[in-house]
Amino acid sequence: MMLYRLVYRSRANLPEASAEAEVADLVARARAANVRIGITGALLHVDGQFLQAIEGPLEAVEALFEKICSDLRHRDVQLLELAPAEERLFGAWAMEQVGRHEDVVDRLPLSVGTAATSDATLALLRAQLPRLQRPG
Repeated sequence: MMLYRLVYRSRANLPEASAEAEVADLVARARAANVRIGITGALLHVDGQFLQAIEGPLEAVEALFEKICSDLRHRDVQLLELAPAEERLFGAWAMEQVGRHEDVVDRLPLSVGTAATSDATLALLRAQLPRLQRPG
């Protein structure tokens, strides 16, 4: 089975008062669904933006991205990368939410007129993995 990685960013379309609770619910639901279809990944929600990496079989990755594109919680979805991957970068997580830390916020290319590259986004998400507790 060939492994693929998809990286995207979008603007969050969530009420400010309930955004964190909605993201936590979204991540919990994604974990359960992703285990069944062989998807792993990491999600960062900060300053009204989503950055996410999704890994798995091409058919599952594409189907999940189609759902994300039609999900009303996302606006202005921007595909940064869809490419074969030699290994999973987020293999321990069916889906994990990367926390908001000042060093993350400082490195996010989210302001108007800046471009988030796939490599920069992946490096940013991957750099936060040591802060996450491994499933066990």
